[in-house]
Amino acid sequence: MKKLMSKKKGFTLVELLVVVAIIAILMLLALPKFLDSTKGAKVKTFEGNVRTVMSQIVQYSADNGGGYTDITGNDSPVKKFVASLAGKPADAIYQLDTTSFKAKLSVGDTDTDVYLIEYVYKTGEVKSSAPTGYKTPLKNAEGDPTAPTAQTTLTTSTTSTTP
Repeated sequence: MKKLMSKKKGFTLVELLVVVAIIAILMLLALPKFLDSTKGAKVKTFEGNVRTVMSQIVQYSADNGGGYTDITGNDSPVKKFVASLAGKPADAIYQLDTTSFKAKLSVGDTDTDVYLIEYVYKTGEVKSSAPTGYKTPLKNAEGDPTAPTAQTTLTTSTTSTTP
């Protein structure tokens, strides 16, 4: 009976170290995938914001007889919405002027890891560029699937292309 009582229950130090090592290896494998998915989520949020602004611009034009007069005025709902988007997501920059809407999102550590989109009101043209590995599947505000889209690899300078 004494023999049974004297046995200690529990894990040895070696067993605990093996478990900790396995957990650390699994985390090292999962971390890059997690970081990639957060970058992708930022880009998708950014694209959603741009599409929403493009829709608001079209609606503004419809409400104002097909014109874009005073779209940058203080009472413009488009300008107010664009101002509310500042820095969402990840320090994105949105710029509204009298002829176009421009948006910029940095998705990496270098100046070339930049996602750019420009929407020209009157023509409905979408100009865009993206770092390597990112697509720019934007359509014009009317939802025309044949609208200009572009996928550009940024190297030393930021460029935009339209087919």
